[in-house]
This record gives sequence, structure tokens and C-alpha cells, in this order.
Amino acid sequence: WGSIVPLLSPVCRLVMPDLRGHGASDKPPGPYALRQFVDDLAGLCAALKIERCVAVGASMSGALVLQLAADRPELVQAVVPVGGFPVLGAAGRDRMTQRASLVEAQGMAAVVDAVLAGALGATTHAANPGLVALQRAALLENDPRAYAAATRAVAEIDVQPALPRVKCPALLVFG
Repeated sequence: WGSIVPLLSPVCRLVMPDLRGHGASDKPPGPYALRQFVDDLAGLCAALKIERCVAVGASMSGALVLQLAADRPELVQAVVPVGGFPVLGAAGRDRMTQRASLVEAQGMAAVVDAVLAGALGATTHAANPGLVALQRAALLENDPRAYAAATRAVAEIDVQPALPRVKCPALLVFG
């Protein structure tokens, strides 16, 4: 998101939280669940006195912002899931569960290449090695227990039942 901040910050207020277990946020023991992430975001908005927002989230956070829009329609005026998913199939759930176990046993270095290969396309890897290096460093700084708890939460995400309750404008970004 770093390259987008200078473009958007002159025209809107940006709040870019790290979810629990991620980045600079607290890393409480798991398990984690989508409901906790949604409640955390709603609580952050309340603490910051944000009455209405455009909720944008990538990957796991794409599902999170959809659930937030469904559960808190008075808070979310528009939603932008980027490369997200409403539910993982059996293969995706298995991949996330195996990734969590691998991280717990061997640390972040054991999964960083696989995560980066899935998160950033081949063109990005070739054309923007600086971005890849930043993402690699951020992943390697994760607390393995917290990352594993978040990865297990991803395996259980299913926002399909909530989708009919999303009444605000939505921009779905994939590619």
C-alpha cells in the first residue's frame, strides 16, 4: 500500500491498520477468527471517531471488509476487496493449514517464498525487486505463532452467507 499513500492522502484520510497478529499490532495467542478481525476494525473506527468509511482490503482482508460491510452497513459506505475470496475450497483450506503447521515448526523462512509467489505475480517479481524485498522483509518479521493463527483463520473464512447483506457500492479488484 505504500506507493498508493502519496496519491490518496491529499484527497482522503487514510487509516491502514495492521490486523491483530500482523505488523506492529499486538500478537495475542490464537486462535484467531474473522469475527475478531471485524470487531477489531469496527472498534478502531469507533476509537478514531470514523462514522463512515470506504473499507479496502487485500487477500484475507478482502473477505474481512466484505464481512464488515455486511455486519456494519451504517459504517461502510463502499467496499473494495482486492484479490480477496469469499471462501477457500478444500485445497485452499488444506494449503493454509499446512502453511500454519510449517510456520509453527520451522518459522517464517519456511514459507516466505511460497507466500511471495502467490501474493505477487511474475511480472512484479521481475520488474520490481525492491517491492518483493520489502514484502519479504515484512513477512520474515512476523511472529510465527501469530502468523499461524491468522493463517488458520483464513482457512475457516466463509463470507458467502454475508454477501447478500452487502448493500453498499462494491469495487471488486482482481488480476
